[in-house]
Amino acid sequence: MGGDFFVGVRKLNDICGEYAVSGASGTEGKLTVTREGMFYVFEAEMEPGCEPAALYVECGGRRMKAGSILAGRMKKRLSAKTLAEAGIERIDAVFAADPDAEREAAGKWRLCEDPSALFSDPDTAESCRGVSGALVSEAEGGVTRLAVPLEFGKPFLPLSVFSLGTWTRLNGRGYLVFALRDGRPVV
Repeated sequence: MGGDFFVGVRKLNDICGEYAVSGASGTEGKLTVTREGMFYVFEAEMEPGCEPAALYVECGGRRMKAGSILAGRMKKRLSAKTLAEAGIERIDAVFAADPDAEREAAGKWRLCEDPSALFSDPDTAESCRGVSGALVSEAEGGVTRLAVPLEFGKPFLPLSVFSLGTWTRLNGRGYLVFALRDGRPVV
């Protein structure tokens, strides 16, 4: 592990800089990557009126979620180790939403009466009580997808889970979609 891992970490110096963030309507903002020790700071600023989205970076066909954009901004620190393990040695492209979101949204969704029942962690399950309008879909490999509507003034998932969601539009409404396996979020 040692040699290959550290070669990957050294190559990461190439990712610092500014990148255009692509979205459904073309360029929607910019991502700036700077270095702080063994961490890389990802700061995104989107065009006014941009809807919540996940920010993905791509390197040689490998895609990694870098964070969630809320209120047109995102700031996240990622370790060199995390980036190297994901195979991100450079940034070829940046997306404001998962490019496969349309394909994912076409899945078969059904109403989820009690989203709290999907979580194995008792604290997360308790905080999900009262979430309404959620949808659920079974995916490959024992993964369950949970789509939670973004509605102001209504109960929502805790921040620790919220940050793992991918924004998408289903039937004209905005949702955060989460992948769960055995009651735990999957990144």
